[in-house]
Amino acid sequence: MSTSDDVASAPVPMEQHVPTEAHIQDHMYMLIHAHKCRLQCKENERLAIQNEPPKYAPCTIESCPPTKRVLEHMQTCGPKIDGCKNLPDIHHRQVGFRPDNAVGNWRDQLSPSIRNSNVGQLATRLPPDPDVTNPNSIQYASIMARQIETQVFNTVHSGYAYAIHMDMIIRGPEQDDYPKMWQRHVTNQDRASKIVHVFETLMPQVNEHVEENVAYAKVLENKYFVSSNSYAQYIDEIDQKVGKLLFDRQQQSLQQGNDDQTINNQPTPTPPPSPPFF
Repeated sequence: MSTSDDVASAPVPMEQHVPTEAHIQDHMYMLIHAHKCRLQCKENERLAIQNEPPKYAPCTIESCPPTKRVLEHMQTCGPKIDGCKNLPDIHHRQVGFRPDNAVGNWRDQLSPSIRNSNVGQLATRLPPDPDVTNPNSIQYASIMARQIETQVFNTVHSGYAYAIHMDMIIRGPEQDDYPKMWQRHVTNQDRASKIVHVFETLMPQVNEHVEENVAYAKVLENKYFVSSNSYAQYIDEIDQKVGKLLFDRQQQSLQQGNDDQTINNQPTPTPPPSPPFF
């Protein structure tokens, strides 16, 4: 058989669907447009309340309304570790991580559409605010957002950490929102690493209380970030709390072990005598 026949008869591998760079660029463009359009709609609504004419013309892009729903939903969804169930038609079901892939092979299980959505949302947060009329501005914002997301994806060690980091980076507070000078030098990525530290202390193994532990870790980190008077105090407060959580967990394990030993050492109770047979 000739070489050409060998090539012709060789099995052709099944082609996998991989989003092209142009598709990703269009996705980012629509997310940025939806972000701008939503702000313009709110401004028109404010003017209407004051009986003033609208400042912006109505949007005529057909794909804008569903993109707005995606954007609005993902800004309130948070790290849904057990999977998002609110808008399954427009928000990918693999937004979360199942217990069996949240730590080990989580990178292989994470859908590219989730990563692309995170990049698109992050692009709307990067200063200066992208100008939807300027392709160069959109491209620069998308490149910077992709670099940040890729850095998080490659450096964190679990799906939980990825979700917490991206949620904090995309939806976290602005540094200028805090009055203390030291707070303005702490990035949301740095704060996210502290949240992950507390979360992993609360939950060394996967269980059903993931979302509750994530919420508690965020509240705890924010409490010390707001109340501390320096970065050193902020770190010290978190380290002390983590140490106390570890100690409490060890005490609970010891108590559980003692209780189990007590139960095992108890003699087997003698069954009551059988009633007389009549």
